[in-house]
Amino acid sequence: MSDLQKKKEEAIPGLIAEPIPLFHKEFPIIFFWNPKCGCTTLVKWFYFQIGILDQANKYSEWIHTYRENVYELQPNHKLNLRNELMNLKKDTFKVIRNPYKRAVSSYIAALAMPEIMRQIAPDVKEGFSFRQFLYRLEEIGVEREIVNSHVAQQYVKGEELFVQNYIKLEDLNSKLRNIESKYKLLQSPLDVLTQSHHHIAQKMNTTAKESFADVNLHSYIRNSTLPPYQNFYDGETKKLVFEIYEQDFIMLGFDPDQLL
Repeated sequence: MSDLQKKKEEAIPGLIAEPIPLFHKEFPIIFFWNPKCGCTTLVKWFYFQIGILDQANKYSEWIHTYRENVYELQPNHKLNLRNELMNLKKDTFKVIRNPYKRAVSSYIAALAMPEIMRQIAPDVKEGFSFRQFLYRLEEIGVEREIVNSHVAQQYVKGEELFVQNYIKLEDLNSKLRNIESKYKLLQSPLDVLTQSHHHIAQKMNTTAKESFADVNLHSYIRNSTLPPYQNFYDGETKKLVFEIYEQDFIMLGFDPDQLL
């Protein structure tokens, strides 16, 4: 076995851990992804392309329930994915997101998900600020094997051996259209697939001016009007996000000086 193959073999367990890449033996692409990076749209698009979106929607209105309980539990699914990665003949893509935006989105998600709060802030009962959230992550770490994937870093060690193409979230729709054309796939109803009740950008009041770095928000904030991403940032919170998610900036090519 060559040194490259050994490196690939060592990297694969981390790459096929949750969140498991989107893979189908008859589909020409493997999609790597992370929560809070357009994953709901991507999963819906993938299921549309392989002909199971209606089935998934009938199973649950939340697409990830079908993904976790049905699709990823197919016999030998992870084994087949592993074998494909070791002998890679498909093209590979990964959707990535500006870490500053994703950190705010991860914070809002954490407030609404008790399992994350129990993991990173079990002592917090009444409200939790963005700055406090970042302090906790700084203390715990953000490697995928340590924390919930909604707040973990996007980069996975060794992914550069497999991922050939990166798509920034803001370019996702146009890139999916390009992929449909290049690979002669079905033209998907992206205007429908991109609709989701939990996209926080749709709930942001872009005219708000108040700083929110130290405002204690609660779980119900997800159902309320939110301030824009930049209102969560000052010099310290920006520095914290860069330090916490440094691997995302370095390995995925994001400019630490470009806030949003």
